[in-house]
Amino acid sequence: MALDMFMTANGYLLFINGDDMYRLAKDTVEANMKGIRADDLLAQLAKRIESESVLFDALLAGPVLKILPRAAEMHAAMVSERDTIRLHPLNSRGPDDLD
Repeated sequence: MALDMFMTANGYLLFINGDDMYRLAKDTVEANMKGIRADDLLAQLAKRIESESVLFDALLAGPVLKILPRAAEMHAAMVSERDTIRLHPLNSRGPDDLD
């Protein structure tokens, strides 16, 4: 959920379903036991996230609108969600405001 919210707050739509996200999290937890170096793990995660995400604006492209007639509505909903996350009081506090 945190990854999805982070991506949304930065204008990206993440296309990883719940089962795949669970497996990704599990693989991440088990990486140390499998001897996978942290740098290699981060590279794998970055590649996976990059391949399964798209900027919100991609929803407004002509070919997408032909396939998904409600893509413009989805774009507006994602922008609204992004703004909600960005404007949340816990996301606007500076380091000096922490207790």
